[in-house]
Amino acid sequence: MGDVSDDKKESSKIVVDKLAFDEDMIRKLKELVRNHKTWSTKISRMCATLGDSMIMNHDVIDESFLYEDKELEKQENETERTLEFLLNDFNSLLDPILGQNSKIATALSCGEEDSKLKADNIILFLDTELSILPWEGLFVFEKYEGKVSRDFSLHLHAHRTNTLFGLDYNVTVGSFATVQSTSTKYTVDPFQEDSAVGENYQGMRAAFDVLKTSNQVLSKWTPLGDLEAPLCLLDWIQLSEEKGPGMGLFVNTMGRLGSILSPRELAILNYENLHFAFIVDYGYNFVSYRRQESNDNLKSLDDVACEDSLNMIALLSLAGVSSIIGQSWTTSLTSQRRFISNFYSQCSDKDNNDFASAFHAGMQVSVGSENKLKKWIRFARVYYGVNRIKMN
Repeated sequence: MGDVSDDKKESSKIVVDKLAFDEDMIRKLKELVRNHKTWSTKISRMCATLGDSMIMNHDVIDESFLYEDKELEKQENETERTLEFLLNDFNSLLDPILGQNSKIATALSCGEEDSKLKADNIILFLDTELSILPWEGLFVFEKYEGKVSRDFSLHLHAHRTNTLFGLDYNVTVGSFATVQSTSTKYTVDPFQEDSAVGENYQGMRAAFDVLKTSNQVLSKWTPLGDLEAPLCLLDWIQLSEEKGPGMGLFVNTMGRLGSILSPRELAILNYENLHFAFIVDYGYNFVSYRRQESNDNLKSLDDVACEDSLNMIALLSLAGVSSIIGQSWTTSLTSQRRFISNFYSQCSDKDNNDFASAFHAGMQVSVGSENKLKKWIRFARVYYGVNRIKMN
């Protein structure tokens, strides 16, 4: 046992609050989940039909921006308003436990007065049924935008931490795991559905090639499978058998990740060698949306539900991946390109190049910009697992 006085000192920094929901709150919370799922489906259709009009900066809150497509302007404004209404209802519902007078809000505000009590990052442990909701958008976390990560349970988070750092507490505190660029695999647009070239926009592969050429971190990556053929189970098995140090995975695909990696296949794979998986899916154009819908017509509703982004993140976690960036719902291809570029540009920076800082950078328009991204873009990005990781 350690010194009792030290235990008391450490326990004084711990805030415990019981999040108790009555039946009425649970009913309202489930109603919010249903409404949010409906809203997410509408976004996929909007991006599929109007994606070609989503030129660069459509995702920025900027009153001077002029839409060329009035239908896009109408639907995107409605999308942003609906999310605002949901966040207001969400904040009101959780006000007793996460409002300004709650223990958690009080504890976070203490960090503004005493730097020793300041929280650099926040981890939310969420029930899978509620994880679709935009928790990062709650008022209580407003000052921590881009610095809020998630996990499915404290036990799983401890397992991820032990996998990366071992059981020695003194080694774990303040240390960072490293993802090696030379041990990172990638796949971009495996169905080759996005070759379009528009104003300030290149196809996914062309845009990635430009980024890969200019970024020293990405330049050392190697392809997952054959870039000229769709991925197959053998490619994913070979990835699980790789023994390189600090392995990473980058997937940028149209449609859902489940289109190129079946949940049933993922359930039997072991990815404890993967420190990090960056999944950018749920991007649509007309071609990819038609392909996704045609495939879904051949599946049961349960099979389609299993391919949901957050279910796939849960399966990746159970397969052993230590940290995962994913999406909760569809975003535009131009905004995805911005997110990827900002994230890995921060990873290449001399200072603050850990993944927590890179995720924060990815949520911004650009470094030093006073403008903000729209909420339906910002809060779609989610980080699960350990964020004390850097890329070498």
